[in-house]
Amino acid sequence: MPYYRKINTDYFLDNRTCIIRYAAICSRHESDANKTAEHTHSKHYGTTNGTIIRVPGLPDMYDWEFFPQQVPFEINISAIVKMAHQGILECDAAFVTSGYAAEEVAINALKPWLSKRNQSCYVMEPLVPPEYIHARSGATGSAESEEFLNKIIEKHGEKSLVLLSFGTVFWPANQGYIDEVIEGLIQKNFPFIICHASLIANISDELILKINDSGIGLVSKWVPQQYILNHPATGWFITHCGHNSVMEGLGSGIPMICWPFEADQPAAAAHLSVNLKAFELIEVRTGERGLKPLLRSGRMAQGTGEAIGSEIREVIDACRGAKGKELRRNVENIKAKLDHAWETNGSSRTELHAFCHVRSFCTLAARLVREHNRAVITIIISPDLLNKGQGEVDAELGSDVSEITRQRISNAIDIVLYRILASFQSTSTDIFSLFKPLAETYATAYQTLTEEKPITCVASGTVFDAVPAPRAVILDPLALAQIASTRAISGSSVPIFSWLTGHAATIIRVFGPEHYGGLDDITAKIEAEAAHRGVTTKEIGDSILTHTEGKIIKIPGVPDMYDWEFMPQPQLSLSTHSNHLFNNQRGMRQTDGAFLVTAYAFEKQSIEALKSWHAEINKEVYVVGPLLPSRDGLVADTSRGSSETEVFLEKAQAEYGENSVVFISFGTIHWPQRHEYIEEVIETLIEKKFPFIFAYASPIAKLSDELKTRVESSGLGLISKWLPQQYILNHSATGWFITHCGQNSVLEALGAGTPMICWPSGADQPAAAHQIEAILKVGVELIEVRLGEEGMKPLLRNRRKAQGTREAVGKELREILDLCRGEKGQEMRKNVQAIKAQFAECWRTGGTSRQEYNAFWKKYGVGF
Repeated sequence: MPYYRKINTDYFLDNRTCIIRYAAICSRHESDANKTAEHTHSKHYGTTNGTIIRVPGLPDMYDWEFFPQQVPFEINISAIVKMAHQGILECDAAFVTSGYAAEEVAINALKPWLSKRNQSCYVMEPLVPPEYIHARSGATGSAESEEFLNKIIEKHGEKSLVLLSFGTVFWPANQGYIDEVIEGLIQKNFPFIICHASLIANISDELILKINDSGIGLVSKWVPQQYILNHPATGWFITHCGHNSVMEGLGSGIPMICWPFEADQPAAAAHLSVNLKAFELIEVRTGERGLKPLLRSGRMAQGTGEAIGSEIREVIDACRGAKGKELRRNVENIKAKLDHAWETNGSSRTELHAFCHVRSFCTLAARLVREHNRAVITIIISPDLLNKGQGEVDAELGSDVSEITRQRISNAIDIVLYRILASFQSTSTDIFSLFKPLAETYATAYQTLTEEKPITCVASGTVFDAVPAPRAVILDPLALAQIASTRAISGSSVPIFSWLTGHAATIIRVFGPEHYGGLDDITAKIEAEAAHRGVTTKEIGDSILTHTEGKIIKIPGVPDMYDWEFMPQPQLSLSTHSNHLFNNQRGMRQTDGAFLVTAYAFEKQSIEALKSWHAEINKEVYVVGPLLPSRDGLVADTSRGSSETEVFLEKAQAEYGENSVVFISFGTIHWPQRHEYIEEVIETLIEKKFPFIFAYASPIAKLSDELKTRVESSGLGLISKWLPQQYILNHSATGWFITHCGQNSVLEALGAGTPMICWPSGADQPAAAHQIEAILKVGVELIEVRLGEEGMKPLLRNRRKAQGTREAVGKELREILDLCRGEKGQEMRKNVQAIKAQFAECWRTGGTSRQEYNAFWKKYGVGF
């Protein structure tokens, strides 16, 4: 089974999944790794002879251009590249923390390269905390920086300051070059902040005195870089072009002046200066290779302080002129694209959702062919998900099925669509540009299936045998074009079913009629409100969805709640969810029924209400959850590549016993907005001697180095960006799960028999948390972690309100942990073990999900 874990490639702690930090440089290092496999020293990696290097997305470069500086320390690059190469080869997939807006050509080259190795690739852009991008945060502890920036904006205006920072490792070997740049900035009256965080950085007392006397400079060992880049006073960034700095610069809309040293920096600088139109300092180059000519211009550094002084003065003048305005427009356009990446329909969120949602469908397909020996399944997903889909099917089928059974899926996998189409040729990875050809090519592919002809997968060139025409079609309700094409070809003779992977109670709340506690027709409501106000529906945005007035919401299967209880945390996203919900609602209405991926043992009343609502509008609903992979739930699993996790759990069980470990995870999107609340949770667990594992996979997650050090020194905790959640939940050492209560996490916890401590954020989570505590009695909800105007209001169940303090959070959690170790905890564990047993029965003979699917098969599978 493929295992996906996001890690830092600087260390390669995991041997199954990699994170590729800068896409273009990967291709360069891949070829070098092949050349230097027998060598162990950087001199082999660094050998140059004037070869022209061509990497997709980069301007052509001489090989010596990758070494622009003579660094004052030795970096064993070849060993790092070899490790990186080996790590990539051993992974099932890659999460790329670059961005289409930053380097689309390189990413589009990287994806097929990985695909040839049967590896999926997901672009998660940009991994920069949104509080820095979308809001003016405090100066995170640096009052000096904040005061200086405010003074500069008052005296010199917006976009007047330049930040100089070379990261935490690098620093110019020639101190005179730094002196010359500072002299140029002072002479040109260009305000600046210079950060010298590197251990090898050395600024003379004379230079510090000159900076202080100038009145326009601030020098410090550490400064809050993202805060400074997002401050209105900041206009430019002199940077070494490390990947994090580049993404932070682009994400802040700040044009860069490039001064690269090693590793990915020279390629990034060349890309920025040539393709994205930034400035690159050439005269700062040093060493034998750094003083050689550039392919792009034939220019060579002169190697003198005077040349550097002349160049920096020319660049400063350009920054203040027409060229500078052009560069600023360019980078602000890139910033806008990066901002959109994690919005509702953004590229990163789309890729992540596609990655997360394919598993349950593949699990169902595998179970279908095991159950019905005449079934033939055509799975419709995007090319990049082909290998993952096949891996999930293979894992679910296991090794105890015949090859004929296996081929009834694998020979029928038609990779034509899901969100990105493979039945046409395109180098674009912009999902929005693919919508039109997606609809057009789906119609042709579906027509081929209805005519019972062989069909070709354009992605692989494989020709699949003809099979009987489809008797039913299951589509994501957001696939409106595909729904329309299916109707145009088959009319009403072939039923279409929506694939609903969410929480039944929340589906009722968002899409259901008012008499079931739903919002009813939200599209009509927003259109009516827009007409009433004389504005567009876009201007109305989510106001209908987020409006609260203390109304009591009654949803079958959920205890009564005030409307504001559905928003326990303020929502950071600037995107509107209403358009997404409009399309989802339209798709559900245009289909004939739905497959619901939840479980009666979790929310029986809500499921029955949802079925009744659909029956009122003549639609069928088949409940087929939980679709947890059998190897993760019903039988023993391995740690799937995370040996560190396995070692930790075994050690914790030996020292503290079974059910002793607390697992903490808030999913792949959500993250608590107050870091001190996270700190309080960790401190409390350490104080109570509760061993814990903490996964922080969200792109907005951020843990301080101090907290990580505290966890490591305690000997009680393990922290990682990505962990094998189902393996951890099913391990006998694990006793509790602090969770955001997303649907997948709740089902996995119930399937593992692990009670929960609930910390909901939004979406389906608040209703699920209430069910878990009040109805199922398999967990307890944290109240003091609530934030924001709505979150701080009283709860209907007990009139309790969050106090909004770290002390209150700590006090509540200590009480809950004591409860977990007492009789109440034993009662919750007994209850969740009973639900686990019910989950295990769902797909066995006579089980509820198996019965419902058999009912579907009996109605629509006759004749195969």
